[in-house]
Amino acid sequence: MLPNFIVLGAQKAGTTSLHEGLSQHPDIYSAPELKDRDYFSNPDRRDDPLTHIGPFLKGIKKESIVLHTHVNYLLYRQAIENIEKFCSKEVRLAVILRAPTDRAVSAFNYFKKLRRENRPLNEALDYTPGIIQDFSFENNDFTYLEHGLYARQLEVLYSAFPPEQILLLDFEEFRSNAAEVGNAICKFIEVDPSIVLDFKFRNVTGQVKSEAIQDILSTGWVRKKFQPVIDRFTTLDMRTRVKEQLSEWNTSKKKYKPEIPDEALRSKLERVFADDVRRLVEDFGFEAAREWPEFVANTSGG
Repeated sequence: MLPNFIVLGAQKAGTTSLHEGLSQHPDIYSAPELKDRDYFSNPDRRDDPLTHIGPFLKGIKKESIVLHTHVNYLLYRQAIENIEKFCSKEVRLAVILRAPTDRAVSAFNYFKKLRRENRPLNEALDYTPGIIQDFSFENNDFTYLEHGLYARQLEVLYSAFPPEQILLLDFEEFRSNAAEVGNAICKFIEVDPSIVLDFKFRNVTGQVKSEAIQDILSTGWVRKKFQPVIDRFTTLDMRTRVKEQLSEWNTSKKKYKPEIPDEALRSKLERVFADDVRRLVEDFGFEAAREWPEFVANTSGG
């Protein structure tokens, strides 16, 4: 058995919060290894995903839904093709989308926070997006603009699966009406929508409180130094939870708004995304994108 409900992305659009909230439902099974471990595009696992994912499905009891989430699947044609090849023909798929300029800035700030991005904002975001051909760790994280070309990615998805198996969600709607969005998802995957789920926003970019603590969390030197002892007395789930809790504690609770100090760069990025966002509305009926500044940039001529 493989997952029959997969959240495909997008990166920095609330997928962690969505996954954690849905995992509380008694009819939905998940595990730490089913969140952001790549089974369908990473070449180390994609040729035989069942072998790699199977050990983490042994805890299934009476749950009708097996939930798997990976933020980068939407980016890779190979992932979509492998999900079609290996998963049930009735697999349900969800994609949560965020205004692409804000998403790109949030991703940049997130990887800056993790000490994995050293370039200034303008250098990292001011480029012409290309075509993502195959999996790489650099493509996973640093293709800030390509991640936001949703219509281009949805073409691949809708060519592989019928529209009734795909649910498109809006990040801002989820952030403001999480319970309502959760209810819609439960109906989509045919589980009891009356179950109350607690969608707490996790893994947010936010502002760091202590740079020293962030250095410890991001560089992982404590784990590297004491790995044999840590691995012996803790599980992956325990380590993941502790790191998440420390990261949450070290992130300001103030509402985060991605900012671009250079207004010229913001305007340029909105024009880069404008045509793709227009297609998102016209070709895929994603009406929420009409409120995005990229759609306004398109309709106003820039």
